Amino acid sequence: MLDAYFQAFMELFYLEIAEKIDWAAGYETLDKELQAITTDAMIGKRFVDKLFKVKTLEGQEEVILIHIEIQGKKEEAFSKRLFQYYCKLFAKRDQSILTLAILTDDNRNWHPKNYQKEVFGFSVINFNFQTNKLLDYQNKKQALSKSNNPFATVVLVHLAFIETKKNLETRCQMKFSLTRPLY
Repeated sequence: MLDAYFQAFMELFYLEIAEKIDWAAGYETLDKELQAITTDAMIGKRFVDKLFKVKTLEGQEEVILIHIEIQGKKEEAFSKRLFQYYCKLFAKRDQSILTLAILTDDNRNWHPKNYQKEVFGFSVINFNFQTNKLLDYQNKKQALSKSNNPFATVVLVHLAFIETKKNLETRCQMKFSLTRPLY
């Protein structure tokens, strides 16, 4: 879905960034390059990471790689892993890289945004990345249901999944109410 609707994804989750991308120039997926550097970390993963090459609207033509990570559960080494991917991508491509993460877990208290490393009290690494947590969209359901963005429906479905985890009858009703507008 990200391949076909990447612009819609960016417009829903990262509008400020989407407005700086030259969508008329198109975009390119670089998944094989990402898979080449992440094969050691993919054992047991349920979600696929994505890597896109885009051009900006800012004055000069700059190619930016956008690494998108979909994370389904709390992971203690998550921030460090994203930093390691960044380093490997930068060493391979020597281009600007933006790391974005969508957090689909149900832990309200886990919202990583950076990886820091200190040595003898000196900050030697401060890697920041942008995140969006799907739970944060719970109070925006009405706006999402009116949106034509296909990822709005994805968010609604995921929220319904979390909310009806322990009630199968309610889950069935929720599936029906979310599926009906698709027709």
